Amino acid sequence: MLNMKKIAQIGAIVLCGLTLTACGTKTSKSPAKQEVSGPMTKVGQYQRAEEDYPQATLLAIKHYNKTFKVDGAIIKFTTGKLIQMDATTKKQREDYESNFGERLGKKFYVYQIEYVLTNTMKQTIGENGMGVITPRGEQLTINNGAMDFGIEDNVQPEAKKSNYIQALVKKSDKDKMNKFKIVSPTFYDANGDGITEEQTTLALTK
Repeated sequence: MLNMKKIAQIGAIVLCGLTLTACGTKTSKSPAKQEVSGPMTKVGQYQRAEEDYPQATLLAIKHYNKTFKVDGAIIKFTTGKLIQMDATTKKQREDYESNFGERLGKKFYVYQIEYVLTNTMKQTIGENGMGVITPRGEQLTINNGAMDFGIEDNVQPEAKKSNYIQALVKKSDKDKMNKFKIVSPTFYDANGDGITEEQTTLALTK
């Protein structure tokens, strides 16, 4: 189960606005470092560490703006990021370790992608969370290397929600932003009964 109190704090430092219009992947071997207090939108920007979460530095950014229709919903993926996390204390790592289901070192890397999910059914739905397939072909699922921050949000009929996914990755993946894939969730109704059975692999780029 995700620590929802801490999720809001962790997400605040890395969430990028959904209104960006730039395209492409931006990487740099020696980007100019710049501390920011809002969303990180340029390579080299970072958020200072605080008591409950590590310093976060943006290594790469990709604006996908890719839409998929799956059984029960339409999902649009917007901005993907490769983020370096530098934790100097155990407390800065513990929520990530709990949510990812893995022990972490002082430095680790996170792939984050924002999405908008629209419920196309005429009933309220919940979902079991999306997974990530890394450029190495490794499938990461909830509490097993990945977390979907929208997993506990029910969506009303024909309504939409915006949230994001994170997954543990390698630093070298900053040059492979085109090779990430997403595994769509399965959906259930208000009683917790499954509505859809099939999960689909969604390639963000062809």
